[in-house]
Amino acid sequence: MPGGLHPPQSVIDTWPTPNYINPVTRGYGLLALTVILFIVTPSIVGARLWARIIILRKPGLDDVLICFALIPTIGLGVCFILAAQKFGFDRHIWDVPPTLWLPAAIVGWTIELLYHISTSFIKISILLFYKRMTNATHTIKFMREGYLLWIVSAVEVNGAIICASAPALKPLFDKFFADIPTSIYVRSVKELSWRAGKNRNGSNGRDTPGLSNPNRDSKTMHARANPRISKAESTHELLNVASGQGPPHWPLK
Repeated sequence: MPGGLHPPQSVIDTWPTPNYINPVTRGYGLLALTVILFIVTPSIVGARLWARIIILRKPGLDDVLICFALIPTIGLGVCFILAAQKFGFDRHIWDVPPTLWLPAAIVGWTIELLYHISTSFIKISILLFYKRMTNATHTIKFMREGYLLWIVSAVEVNGAIICASAPALKPLFDKFFADIPTSIYVRSVKELSWRAGKNRNGSNGRDTPGLSNPNRDSKTMHARANPRISKAESTHELLNVASGQGPPHWPLK
């Protein structure tokens, strides 16, 4: 972002009024997930070490690297909790006090560093584990019994490529698909609000309170007598709203 750690004043001027007292946040989902993973991940690693050291008595370098990976992973979880609970990562930037911008940037940089260190150890450990498996035996029996392993490996490799490519697809979705659900939802809500206003003020906005509108009453009676026609008309009008054919005073954004 231009301006270094602090956004330029031209960007700050476009922000709404900050709410430092009671801002809108994303809740405690990240905190709950991190605490659960704090329990699950070390337990799985401990079970792995028990199986490799105590039961098989064949520890390897891949086990050592997975232990190294666990250390920055725990640090990563601590940074997640601090970032969300103390440095405003769970709210809009304009609701974060400027005094927290620099500490928040440092926490963000620390998260990136720990993430790369942890994933590097994990990837190397996985490669060494595969090497251990392929060096164990090359018999026909292993080839047949390893059939499921090849299926899992194929899914893993292709899934990794898809996951690595997914973030780069954001501009494509923003260009072709981003406005479709939003525009339909917004226009539908405005259609309901417009109809509520018509029901209060009359079908054309000129009905006198206390007097009935013959055209509206006849349409209502016709709709009640023919529910299928009423449903079809409502569907047709909703499609018109979604295509932008609503009342001219709507700000269709």
